Amino acid sequence: MWPLRAGWIADDGGYIDRLERAGFARRTRDAEDRRRVLVELTEQASQISPRFYQAHIAEVQRLHDRYTLEQIELLLRFVRDGRVLNELESARLEQQRRGAEPGAAPEKDVG
Repeated sequence: MWPLRAGWIADDGGYIDRLERAGFARRTRDAEDRRRVLVELTEQASQISPRFYQAHIAEVQRLHDRYTLEQIELLLRFVRDGRVLNELESARLEQQRRGAEPGAAPEKDVG
């Protein structure tokens, strides 16, 4: 999982900067593409992170243990199929919207 590309992390809030100042992360250049910036955990972060996630990992393991492999595979197929269905429907609705409003600019998210 680590290092991650800095662009994959929504950093409008300065999260990477704060992690760096706290000594938990550092930015490095990708050896294969020097234009790309990577964010990796420091040794300090690697050592303390289990304290924060140990209980969560145990709960996830208990949840996982409740299901058979076949059930988990079925759930995974369901989620994947649902994602494809949602993407297709989203594309259909976007096409319909563009057809109804020729040349209309996409609406801005006011979120």
